[in-house]
Amino acid sequence: MVCCSPEKTSTLPFTSVAETPCGMLNAVGLQNDGVESFLKNKLPRLPWHETPVIANLYATSPAEFAELAGILAAEEGIAGLEVNISCPNVKNGGVLFGQDPALAAEVTQAVKKHAGNLPVIVKLSPNVTDITAIAKAAEQAGADAISCINTITAMGVDVKPRKPLLANGGGGRSAPAVKPVALRCVWQVCNAVKIPVIGIGGISMSGLAEILADKGCIVSGTDIKESPVTKHLQNLGIHINFGHKAENITDDVDLVVYTAAIHPDNPEYQAAQAKHIPLMDRARLLGEIMAEYEDSIAVAGTHGKTTTTSMVSEILLAAGTDPTITVGGILPTISSNLKIGHSPYFVAEACEYFDSFLQFKPFVGVILNVESDHLDYFKSLANIRRSFHAFAERIPAKGALVINQAIENVAELTQGLDCTVETFGLADGADWQAKNIIHEPDGKNTFDVYYKGELFGNFHLNVPGDHNITNAVASIAAAHFVGVCPADCQKGLLHFTGTERRFQKKGEKNGVVVIDDYAHHPTEIKAALAAAKKVQHRTTWCVFQPHTYSRTKFLFDAFGEAFTDADEVIIADIYAARESDDGTISAAMLADRIAKTGKSARYVGDFDAIRSYLEKNCKAGDLLLTVGAGDVFKIGEAFLEN
Repeated sequence: MVCCSPEKTSTLPFTSVAETPCGMLNAVGLQNDGVESFLKNKLPRLPWHETPVIANLYATSPAEFAELAGILAAEEGIAGLEVNISCPNVKNGGVLFGQDPALAAEVTQAVKKHAGNLPVIVKLSPNVTDITAIAKAAEQAGADAISCINTITAMGVDVKPRKPLLANGGGGRSAPAVKPVALRCVWQVCNAVKIPVIGIGGISMSGLAEILADKGCIVSGTDIKESPVTKHLQNLGIHINFGHKAENITDDVDLVVYTAAIHPDNPEYQAAQAKHIPLMDRARLLGEIMAEYEDSIAVAGTHGKTTTTSMVSEILLAAGTDPTITVGGILPTISSNLKIGHSPYFVAEACEYFDSFLQFKPFVGVILNVESDHLDYFKSLANIRRSFHAFAERIPAKGALVINQAIENVAELTQGLDCTVETFGLADGADWQAKNIIHEPDGKNTFDVYYKGELFGNFHLNVPGDHNITNAVASIAAAHFVGVCPADCQKGLLHFTGTERRFQKKGEKNGVVVIDDYAHHPTEIKAALAAAKKVQHRTTWCVFQPHTYSRTKFLFDAFGEAFTDADEVIIADIYAARESDDGTISAAMLADRIAKTGKSARYVGDFDAIRSYLEKNCKAGDLLLTVGAGDVFKIGEAFLEN
């Protein structure tokens, strides 16, 4: 960003800058050498071939703004124009353009008229009664985007001489202390604009769409096909397009939000770029929303996130806190992946893929585990660990990190943190520890939880497996830090019956129990099969649909060793998701690898063929477990229906 004015602007006296707690005051103004000097001496030295250069325009009349826009629009190397409307209108008594909607619109129109093909961003001032009125005026006048905010008008006093810190009395307040005000302004402006969302039908995007709609935003979106999720959104008044098309991005669109599943070649993504419409990824939007809540909890880890987020949600619901919840699966209690609350409590699942969770700044962060996954992005476990440490660093000093004691070299992930750090697990030494575990024949669990050696409470869990006990302990620790008592923790976990696709009992047919699980990582598969082993049955049938070619390839040997507790293994075709088959890995190869461990494993591939095989071979008393992050659950459903 560079600042340009028609002519050189002078500086103020020496006392034009003063430090204050958590920030600074300045009365410097927008000092620069004028547009001619900028074009001659500075623009040629800027790396505009590699990095887009946006010019910030300062002027004292609409005509000067228009003149500046015309000059800069003719220059190679300028990617956009940001209009600083916090400037005084000298021809109208010094009134700031940014404090009057009519003046803001006049300046915007003048710049837009002379900007050519350059996008015009209008920078708003927080020093107004209603920032949304200014934003709407700029929008209606043709602004391509809005930026928030300029500095906040403030003053400091030197108490000894009893004089202002700045030479002219007051100035602009900036630095970290301004961030909460800026976030509020951003939020208010977002509520005043229309926001389409690419990929809105996805389980993660739908929740954000619903939150924004609840706050008064006009939301639309696109999905590939109709689903219960899209129908729900339509019932809320959200317009859904089916099929990604450039024409879905209309001229009145102000912001496009997308997920990691959307590639740069997506026609809507490209249309937004061509129209110079701002783009924001889902994680950043979620992070902006989370910042509005004082008691926010973000659950991270390479697996177990959805279950643990759901457990925390059940506990907060039992405590009557009225939390806002966004989770990566359907929570039966709320019959959704989303609940919009009206309290300071916010619970969110924090995905590590593409470093998405680094957009979050939760009050309480949970790290369940750190293992090799998403290696198409991270390339190595070392990079994954660095990202999780960076996530932990985003927790404020007054907050807490709740982390699994069993993580290898856990001290490395907690090194240098300012926040409280508490460990959890099943082994001695953890701050939060589960003891006296009893596994019931039906898969349910009873256990005691100790906090720093003292009994915290006795708990009952209606889902099987030691991994779920570990998840439960993490959820108890996180909830306790935001003020939830042991009794409410007990009540919430007792009410937890699982989420969709997390060891979910789908039904029973001819004595065969069908269970579905989202497990798509070797560790998750082992945990699901270990949980199945604790449920009384005869033979364990496991149908696995590998998820993405890259994960199958990178973790090939680990997958090969993950089916120890299965009696019969059937491998379906790989679920490609966002990837293409390069011919280097296949489901048949994985079946052969599993068979080398001595397990009965075969590649069948086609869903109908798999269902037919199961119908012929499954017997009363067997357990059929479908696992994978794709649509493998359809096999179990078809088995039950036929």
